[in-house]
Amino acid sequence: MNKKIFIAIFVTLIVAMIGAAPAPASETSKVTKWVFSTNVVPGAFNYRYQAEHLAQLLADRTDGLVQLQITTELMKANETLYGIRDGRVPIGFVIHPYFSADVPLLNISSLPWLLGWDESEAVYEWPYILDNYMEGVFTKIYAEKFNSVLLATGSWVANYPLTAKPIKTMADWKGLKIRAHGVEGAEALRALGSSTVTMTIGEARDAVSRGMVDGLVTDLSVFHAIGLYEVCKYTNYWPMAGLASWSIVANKKAFEALPADLQMKVKSAFKYFQDLNNYKGIVYDDRGSKHLLKNEGQMFVRPADEEIAKGYEAIQKAGIWQRFVEKNEKMGLPGGEVLQEVQRLLDDYRAKYGRRY
Repeated sequence: MNKKIFIAIFVTLIVAMIGAAPAPASETSKVTKWVFSTNVVPGAFNYRYQAEHLAQLLADRTDGLVQLQITTELMKANETLYGIRDGRVPIGFVIHPYFSADVPLLNISSLPWLLGWDESEAVYEWPYILDNYMEGVFTKIYAEKFNSVLLATGSWVANYPLTAKPIKTMADWKGLKIRAHGVEGAEALRALGSSTVTMTIGEARDAVSRGMVDGLVTDLSVFHAIGLYEVCKYTNYWPMAGLASWSIVANKKAFEALPADLQMKVKSAFKYFQDLNNYKGIVYDDRGSKHLLKNEGQMFVRPADEEIAKGYEAIQKAGIWQRFVEKNEKMGLPGGEVLQEVQRLLDDYRAKYGRRY
């Protein structure tokens, strides 16, 4: 299955599933057009296709009374949330890692060694945590700190260290130079014995090919899209960066300007989109990306359980989780309480389902 065929299957599935029966007529016939700010990684279908098919879904569910105008040029990814808060854009796609410095709790899914101790398990664990707890936490954060309404939240596939040489043991981390993913991800790399470098993901490919760095941490969909598999031949299953989560957020004033019945239809459409992404989309994306990469000769390295456990010990000894809690609590966010509840839910999930792969 090549990339075009995989994308075609994924898009066909989305289109088929969102072709639901039209909603009842609204209290108003006025059409609301929202500029929807998103960002795109060239060639990575998940960013752009998510937005485009959301636009179709929303139009269908509101009889065309709420329409999205998708733009990837309006503002940078690290500006979107503030643009929504200030009313410069009515709605947008918020990528949580970009706001981890200002609101660390938004990026808890990227905390090293929290999710995904087993291969691909993070894409099942995170929806369970969202539905049972974190969606409510995010809703409160957006309402209280950003004058915004949370409409949907989810994630992309898991992040892994992708390198020119395999990382099978703790000893293999020593001396490596890795392009990190987020603040806690950089701390994790240093705790494991590597050094970190700062560069855009676009610069990483050339840096690896020149031997300036040994690899990077990112998700497999983006990794394949920009051709990094040509220089990074190994995907290493170390749970050091969880997964990147996102939210779709609307400015409160813009949302409340809709009639009450349209507000309900919009929320219903976004909830449907959220569930479709979290329980089908990212699973297909995860499996499809691995299939495409295997066809390109990518090697997948699964460290022994005892090596994964040693990594966890190093992370805890370095105090990364504790600093994450402290940063949140200094900002008035319940970091310790939230982390404790997420851990409880993970224990519950793992007791119920165990490994899925």
